[in-house]
Amino acid sequence: MNPIKISKRIKKPRLKPLELASQIPSSEEFKEMILNMRRKRFETRREYQWQLLACLMYLTGARVSEVLDLNKSSFTLDERNDPEGKYVIVSIKTLKQEEIRYRNVLINRNHDSWALELIQSFFDKYPGDKLFSMYGDDSRLISRNFAWKEIKDRTGYRNHFFRHGRATNCERELGMDSGDLMVMFGWKTPYMTSIYVHRDWLRLIGKV
Repeated sequence: MNPIKISKRIKKPRLKPLELASQIPSSEEFKEMILNMRRKRFETRREYQWQLLACLMYLTGARVSEVLDLNKSSFTLDERNDPEGKYVIVSIKTLKQEEIRYRNVLINRNHDSWALELIQSFFDKYPGDKLFSMYGDDSRLISRNFAWKEIKDRTGYRNHFFRHGRATNCERELGMDSGDLMVMFGWKTPYMTSIYVHRDWLRLIGKV
């Protein structure tokens, strides 16, 4: 067999879009970015929706289509397991699986108080169950492609960057291990942490 033809079949390995942990903003930096992304000269429902979308994409680590599918009834409290009400639970439908599955994400009232204030403000300001309805009447949702473009234009980051950021910060700042991350993100294998959690030599300080 011609060796030249063989070499043409070999595909170059794809580089990961995020090779360095230093590229991942901290949770405080994500907070500032999200709170400042709304164009304040336009006080419209759509402006608040983009801000809410970025906030929920980061907090839940969900895909943009999964966040667009959320409604007000997706947010609940668990009085039996959390009698003090320290957490708000977001129930997310996982859309990439063959069967419909749900995962619950905890939002800490103390650590993520800024986000809960933003969410509650939206709930109070705009009626209707659907958070991301196109026209405010729950008849049609904002399209995934439209959301992708707006998030990229406003933050400079692609939508999946928020998933990488949340996973990395959960380990880096909150001390979650691979088991915790699997439960939070709905992953089936620990291998997924090697894709979404970005580490560098700085994590070794104080350990060696």
